[in-house]
Order: sequence, then structure tokens, then C-alpha cells
Amino acid sequence: PELLCALFYSNIFLDTTVGHSNTYAKRRLPPEKYEPINRVDLLRFLAIYYYMGVVRLPDKTDYWRTGTMWPSHAPMKEMSRDRFLYIWRNLH
Repeated sequence: PELLCALFYSNIFLDTTVGHSNTYAKRRLPPEKYEPINRVDLLRFLAIYYYMGVVRLPDKTDYWRTGTMWPSHAPMKEMSRDRFLYIWRNLH
């Protein structure tokens, strides 16, 4: 999924967004909670974000639920729920 997103965003945009997001997270979080993101993380995040716009569920965390009641969502296998939420909170 990230390859499709890579077609629409320039490397300059991705690198700038990654840099600003990492700076924002580093200032905002204690050192033990800071986890820098990279270009691949951002592309996967964007692919999942677009997927969420097409396949609507009540809550962001529902996409990672498992069990007989919930369908499996292939893009979510590319990134953990916690990593997605970390990027969501620190995207800048």
C-alpha cells in the first residue's frame, strides 16, 4: 500500500513531514517514549488513513480488532495499532 502513496507524494514532502513530526514528538514526549518515524512509516500511515476513508468503522482502533465478529483488514498488517496512533498524535 505504501508504494501507491509514494506515487502521489514527493520525497521532499515526505522528508519534511517526517522531520517536522520527529521534532514535534521529541519536544513533546519524554525521551523514553520518543520513537522517530521514517519515510516508510509515513507512507504506511497515509495508506492506512486512506483505507479508513474508504472502509468506514466507528473507531480507529476497530481496524485492528480480531475475532469472528470483525473482518481482517490487510493494510493493518503493515503497521501496529500503537504505531499508527503514535504517528496520528505526532504528525506535524
